Amino acid sequence: MSQEIHQKLDDIRQTILKLSDVTNAVFDELHTKISKLLALVEIQKSLHEIARAIREGNTLPVRRINYNIKKLAGDDEACHIRWSKMQKLNCPAILFSTLAFHGLISLPDKQYECLVENVQEYVEIQELPCEWVARDQIRRVVASTPRRESTQSFLQSYHILEIQKIQDNSSNVKKVQGRKRRHTEVCHPHRSPNDQAREPLNVISPKASKIHPTGTYSSIAIRFEKHTLQQIVLKRPTDILGGIWFGSPPGFEPFVSLRLSRALGDIIKPSGQEVLMPEPALDTSRTFTGVYSIELECFRKLIQRDGFGTVFWNEYREEAFVAIEVIDEKLIADFIQASQVPVGVLPMLDAVSTGSSA
Repeated sequence: MSQEIHQKLDDIRQTILKLSDVTNAVFDELHTKISKLLALVEIQKSLHEIARAIREGNTLPVRRINYNIKKLAGDDEACHIRWSKMQKLNCPAILFSTLAFHGLISLPDKQYECLVENVQEYVEIQELPCEWVARDQIRRVVASTPRRESTQSFLQSYHILEIQKIQDNSSNVKKVQGRKRRHTEVCHPHRSPNDQAREPLNVISPKASKIHPTGTYSSIAIRFEKHTLQQIVLKRPTDILGGIWFGSPPGFEPFVSLRLSRALGDIIKPSGQEVLMPEPALDTSRTFTGVYSIELECFRKLIQRDGFGTVFWNEYREEAFVAIEVIDEKLIADFIQASQVPVGVLPMLDAVSTGSSA
């Protein structure tokens, strides 16, 4: 590969030497193009180191993520300009960029422009292991990233990506396990008194989802009481990891989703009950609109009200996801009113695996 590149560069050199009867504009264009290539070579050294570490499963310099985001998302105008450009990239490209450099804010302008222009394509071309963005060390660092208006979009996109990777991992586990069954209660339909057409988060009817009555269920979850979650939210807010989300996917009751420390399972499991949560049809969209982020203080007020339905706990590695149905129309309206930023899409949350994935 290296020899081939050198040969192509030599061919370009020969072509340039043969130029004649051209305007200065041609040379200016060549200079701009070559300068960009030079900047690409300079930044690619750092990109290559991170790509190799990801492939080999080595420890990543994750502290750079928080450091770079804190600096770029600051109040300084120069920081704002750079962060705005960075936020146009997808989430893996942003993470990769923050891992690759000690200080993105001090990177020379040409190199920074080159990075923003090329890093997303670079990550795609390198075909890195798809689960790298959800590695534990990255998830922990992102969870501790300062939550301010300038970082909200990035944190939302990471939360969405994180759930998608967890779902993919859960699906792979289920394929390996085949059709093993556990003798566990199946939740029965419970329709909202305000809308007889809706079904709750935990149930999808076989007819609607095209799941055979004896077919495979998606995951095992713990159903527990709302007052237990309320006490956690009010008395142990530091155990809430990441954002709080409110949404209304088609065919389900509106629900709130939040990520908690898995250590809370010692509190929840003894009083909870295992239930099976059916998986949507294969052609069901994995994303849906009408999803909003909710500030913790707003949620702490709303959780004390009546109007909630079933509460579910799903474990994954060192963390857990909780989903609680919202069945009262007034409470639904208040959640929407209290929402901060609408999110374009949010993955299904009922496929987060428990048990062997731990």
